[in-house]
Amino acid sequence: MRLVFAAVALLLSGSSTAQILTSSAGNAATGTSGYVVYSVGEAVIDTYEAASSSFTYGFNQPIPGTIGVLENVSPTVTVFPNPTTAILVVEAKSGSTILIYDALGKQVFYRVMNEDALTCDLQHLTPGPYTMQVQLGQESSVIKLVKI
Repeated sequence: MRLVFAAVALLLSGSSTAQILTSSAGNAATGTSGYVVYSVGEAVIDTYEAASSSFTYGFNQPIPGTIGVLENVSPTVTVFPNPTTAILVVEAKSGSTILIYDALGKQVFYRVMNEDALTCDLQHLTPGPYTMQVQLGQESSVIKLVKI
């Protein structure tokens, strides 16, 4: 609704130049000298110049600012063999906490690493899928395990 009022005001007021950033939506605006229609899709930039009565409408124009996704910072972890029959070797920084959960989310294994490698005896676990979480401070890494 705000865009409609802005576009109508620009068409009627005769201001020299205006630029409107419109989010992904659809709408229409009318005035005494024409109308503007846009549809659902990408972000657009509209520019109206009263002196020349020109109206430009652009897709994929650069928008100032930075958009990004923070990377998942996690400790470096090596696990082998996976799948395993009984013995699992975990390589991670000393002080890391190793947690293994079964398919129902029940914790079935817990160890704190005193060295950079840990040999885990998983012989007591039944065959099936498991999830291992390795934590070091605020960092965490999740690895899918299979016991055969």
